[in-house]
Amino acid sequence: MVNAKKRYRLTADAAQDLLNIARYSVKTWGVAQSRAYAAELEETFVSLVDELLPAKPFSESLPDIMVWHNRFHSVYYTYETNEKGIAIIAVLHHKRDSHQTIANRLP
Repeated sequence: MVNAKKRYRLTADAAQDLLNIARYSVKTWGVAQSRAYAAELEETFVSLVDELLPAKPFSESLPDIMVWHNRFHSVYYTYETNEKGIAIIAVLHHKRDSHQTIANRLP
């Protein structure tokens, strides 16, 4: 029997977050740096799926939402109900008000 590989899924809001990050990065630092940062975020997502990073619960009021703080952004996610991976619900800059945003994005 072959084990199904765990994977991550981006919600529409998280995909929009990544698009906004890419646009800002290209405008501010150029295409090469934007691609490098996108690759770093991709590695982060894979490591979160594989549980290689010590993520923690986002808050006591939202214990099912996990968070990992990357260099400039935080990745917010929840485990899929089928136990086959994670659903990334947001990728937000550290300076952004995450509590209000995450509360509005609950799956």
